[in-house]
Amino acid sequence: MRKYLAVALIVPILSSCAYFTQSSNPSRGISSIETQLSTLQVEDIKSEVAEKLEQIEYMHLMAYETMAQFDLYLDTNPGELQDNPHYPALLAARSQIEGLQDEIIDLRDQFYKASINESLPVEDRLKSVDMLSAILPETDNSINRLVFFNLISNYELFTKVVLNDLSKIEDESVKRKMEKFYNKLSFQFGPLKEKSDEAQDWKILTSKARAALADKPEWQAAKRNLEHMAQEVRFELIQLNKMQKSGANKFYPTVEKAGNIVGTEFPAKVWSLTFDDGPGPKTSKKVIDNLKTHGLKATFFQLTQNAKSFGVAAKMIRDEGMDIASHSYSHPQVPKLSLEQRDREIRIAASDLSIIHGRPMKFFRLPYGAGVSNTDIRTRIANANMIHVFWSVDTLDWMAQAPSEIVARAKKQILASSRDAGVILFHDIHERTVIASEEVMRFLKQDSRRVCTLDQIVEAMNRGETPCPAP
Repeated sequence: MRKYLAVALIVPILSSCAYFTQSSNPSRGISSIETQLSTLQVEDIKSEVAEKLEQIEYMHLMAYETMAQFDLYLDTNPGELQDNPHYPALLAARSQIEGLQDEIIDLRDQFYKASINESLPVEDRLKSVDMLSAILPETDNSINRLVFFNLISNYELFTKVVLNDLSKIEDESVKRKMEKFYNKLSFQFGPLKEKSDEAQDWKILTSKARAALADKPEWQAAKRNLEHMAQEVRFELIQLNKMQKSGANKFYPTVEKAGNIVGTEFPAKVWSLTFDDGPGPKTSKKVIDNLKTHGLKATFFQLTQNAKSFGVAAKMIRDEGMDIASHSYSHPQVPKLSLEQRDREIRIAASDLSIIHGRPMKFFRLPYGAGVSNTDIRTRIANANMIHVFWSVDTLDWMAQAPSEIVARAKKQILASSRDAGVILFHDIHERTVIASEEVMRFLKQDSRRVCTLDQIVEAMNRGETPCPAP
């Protein structure tokens, strides 16, 4: 690892760009890059970001291959989610991909902060703009647009922020250089950039890309790395399965099985729709509108930093009578954090979210489900008076794909569940999820199924009653 990686890869969310820094991770808390600009070299930073982009590409290509294997296994061996042997690799890949994306976005945001900081020397600001230009992800081919989909979406929002801030730059030399950077940025990510839907063709695109990489040592190393991470996830899922094996009739904050919900414990035909990672500034409202159309309620596991950044959306979800639950402050892998950082992501995140919504948080979901069998982490969740919630149906909507594929995968898992009951995992930050989840809502209203919020289900089961009884 190069010595300059000791530089901060995170910056506090800027007021001028809070809405595009969804991935910023305050838990890392490393010092600002501004004090080290003079020692940084553009080529070094460019090379380091290129390495991260390569790792994201490899992980995403393997994730698409694994998703195809997951779907095939689901077709031939229908059963519970945790029994699908390909699922651990998908969880591992997602956490790795998003962690690397966060590092790139956080590094970019620090250079951007430095470039518009009027108190810094002009030469440092000019150098920061050079850094920004050097670390732009490439979007010149279909496979890049597919595997860097979420990163590109973030840059599209970033483009608007840069345009808004251009007029505020006073130094002419910095302004001219920033304008050149903006033109380059806008060409790649702006509203006039022609958008194509590579998600529809992911099987062909990713298959060709993997074939081209087959003999590269870096590709083989990445595959071994994913296999190792998948083994760790698999062990944790086994521990979770052991803990939940007999199920629970009641739920309350505890490290024991009664303090964790999977959904397989629910009575037959009882389902709960859950949405993670929001609120999204545009997509959450569309999900809410669909829920209202179908007369359904859902539980929204919100990131505290997003609830602060998108307060209007957060309030709208609450005012529509939906469940609000905590999903950490900034979506890190909690097991990798220090004890102090864990406290921020669990206790403080829930406390701050409670203040925003004016109600206590009853439920918590660990990002990626990571740490669900960790005694310290589960104790912290219980001590914060919350019940942890896993899931029994994963739509895999975090990956760019056709909404119809998400719907098909969700239906198959629903039908394969032992009781036709459980917890469904969506993410209300994607347009594809808006479309797919609405179709799943239609499906859930068939065959005498009942859909309730987690709070409704827990309250009823704790009283020994039938959750959301049919009218």
